[in-house]
Amino acid sequence: MSWKLLKKEGESIAKVVNNTTSSEFFIGVSGGVDSICLMELCQYLVIRKVITKKLTVLHLNHAVRVESDEEEEFLKSHCIKNSMKFISERIDSNELSKDSENFELKARKIRYKFFDKYVPEDSKLLLAHHLDDDIEWNLLQQFKSANPGISSYIPKSRHSIFRPFLETPKSKILELSRIYNFKYFNDSSNDSIRFERNFIRNKLLPEIHERFPGYRGIFSLRKKEHLGMLKVQSTCKVSYYNYFSSLRISSLSDEKNQRYFELSQFVKKHYLRYVSGDFRPTIARQVEKLSLMVVSRKKGPLLFSGRVLAFIDYEFIHLLQDDYVQRFKSSDFLCLDSKVSLENSKATEVNLAKNITPWFYIQSPNKTFSQPKTPMIESKISCENVITLGYLIKNYKKIRQSQAKIFSIISS
Repeated sequence: MSWKLLKKEGESIAKVVNNTTSSEFFIGVSGGVDSICLMELCQYLVIRKVITKKLTVLHLNHAVRVESDEEEEFLKSHCIKNSMKFISERIDSNELSKDSENFELKARKIRYKFFDKYVPEDSKLLLAHHLDDDIEWNLLQQFKSANPGISSYIPKSRHSIFRPFLETPKSKILELSRIYNFKYFNDSSNDSIRFERNFIRNKLLPEIHERFPGYRGIFSLRKKEHLGMLKVQSTCKVSYYNYFSSLRISSLSDEKNQRYFELSQFVKKHYLRYVSGDFRPTIARQVEKLSLMVVSRKKGPLLFSGRVLAFIDYEFIHLLQDDYVQRFKSSDFLCLDSKVSLENSKATEVNLAKNITPWFYIQSPNKTFSQPKTPMIESKISCENVITLGYLIKNYKKIRQSQAKIFSIISS
């Protein structure tokens, strides 16, 4: 197999699989052209030692077609011949019938239950969904769901599942199969327009392709833009009089241009709301600052144009009105050196407006406040009650009602 034909897909597979702690990875193979090409590609990567893990093929025999047993026997024989581990199961006819209602949905649930049974959390399962599958799914959701959101697309990666062909058109897979004469099986049920996906594939998309031949490329661009906007909408949280906004860093793309786009959406949505007076700063400049802040993992705070503060609080980026910190009473906060214990410290009042620090220690007579996954600090103070600035701001009212003492921890 030529490395150049699927170079991008092969590199992404190697990167994802080699990054796992498991000694093996898995491929779901039905016997169709898509999954056969994926299996051949992964087999090539393993032989060339581009992938350092062992390959296991998973196959679920749906037992609804006369070819089902032949497909299973072929895959089993192929795996034995090429020293690959093969695992298969057969669906009970009482559990799934080709004439049953919602056949596709039931088959999908059984299939993923089968995958979950054998794929450990620290490993990866590769599936051969491609760009045309994603378009079909998207159209189906547009027709059937009033608010599809992020579910209107097939995810490229989720939990242990990775789909390396999701940006690859079906035509490229077919071309590869023709060049190398791969043996695969055609599922006759794919021709039946009784199933909704088949109706879209066999009836709608040929008409769309004839009228709009470049629709695949447009779909890919729109998907990236839409997902970027959905990420911002789903991760931004505005609270406490709408003066505070957050964006989860882990939701941002690893790809530089896409990450820049997602940050720009976040800034456009929230930054201008906090700008003081009539001042209207250049958005691009603020996005550049924020992007550099994320990459360098500087905690801040940085003072942006228009008197807006930006800082990183553990795994979140926060935007905050500069004058918002003035709303806190300076008597609410006590300064505490992180190198000494609470009992021996001479705590003094601290003005939050001038002393924004990453972590705070909370003492409450009737409730213990703790933030999940709080970063550890070098201190003799127990980290059980250590919270971050973002948590403090978002929960300030609740904390004050509990009559808690808030200590600002000064790191030397």
